[in-house]
Amino acid sequence: MPQKSTFQRTVGFLFVSGLAAAPVMAGAADCSNPMPQDDLTSCTELKGKSFSNCDFSGASFKGLDLRNTKFNKCKLDGADFSGTTLKWAYFKESSLKGAKFEKADLFHTNMDKTDISGGYFVKAFMFGTNLNFAKAHDVNFDTANMKDINMEETDFTGSSFKDAYMLRAVSYQANFTKARLDGAVLTGATFEEGNFSQTSLIGTNLDGASLEGSRFIKSILTNATFKNAILDDAVWEGVIDPPAEMKK
Repeated sequence: MPQKSTFQRTVGFLFVSGLAAAPVMAGAADCSNPMPQDDLTSCTELKGKSFSNCDFSGASFKGLDLRNTKFNKCKLDGADFSGTTLKWAYFKESSLKGAKFEKADLFHTNMDKTDISGGYFVKAFMFGTNLNFAKAHDVNFDTANMKDINMEETDFTGSSFKDAYMLRAVSYQANFTKARLDGAVLTGATFEEGNFSQTSLIGTNLDGASLEGSRFIKSILTNATFKNAILDDAVWEGVIDPPAEMKK
C-alpha cells in the first residue's frame, strides 16, 4: 500500500474561491507506520510489538489489547490508553506526560523511569505496576487499584490518590509533597523514608504500614489510622490532627 502523504494524514480545509468548504477528514491510520495523533484503535496487530525511540504523541490506543507491547524511550505525551489492556507492557524511560489510562489494565506493567506527570489513571488496575524512579507530578490516581505497586524514589508531588487501594504497596524515599491521599487504603504498605510534607491524609488507612523514617511536615491527618504501624524515627512537625501513635 502506498505511503499516505502528510496532507492525507492531516485534517484540513478546502478553499474554493476564497470560501471555506467542509473539513477534510483524516485518513485511516497506517498501522504499519504509526504516527503522532493517529487513531490506532483498529490496529490489533500492535499487540506484542516492540518500538524504540518512537513518537506517538496524542495517538489513541483506546481499548486495544497491548499486552507485552514494548515502548522503549518513546514519546507518548497526551496518548489515550483508556480501557487498554497493558499487562506486562513496557514503557521504560518513556515520556507519557498527560497520557490517559482511565480503567486501563496495567497488571505488572513496567513504567520504570517514565514521566507520567499530568496523567489520568482514574479507576486503573495497577496491580504490581513498576513505577520506580518515575516522575509523577499532578497525576490523578483516584480510585485506582494499586495493590503491590512498586514506587521506589518516585516523585508524586501534587498527585491525587483519593480512595485508591494501595494494599502492600512498596516504596522507598517516595515524595508525596502536597499530594492528596484522602480515603486511600495503605494497609500493610511500605513507605519507608517517605516525604509527606503538606500531604492530605484525611481518613487514610495506614494500619500495619511501615513508615520508618518518614517525614510528616504540616500534614493533615484528620481521622487517619495508624494501628500497628511501624513509626520508628518518623518526624512529626506542625501536623494537623496528629494521631495518638505519634506520641508513643
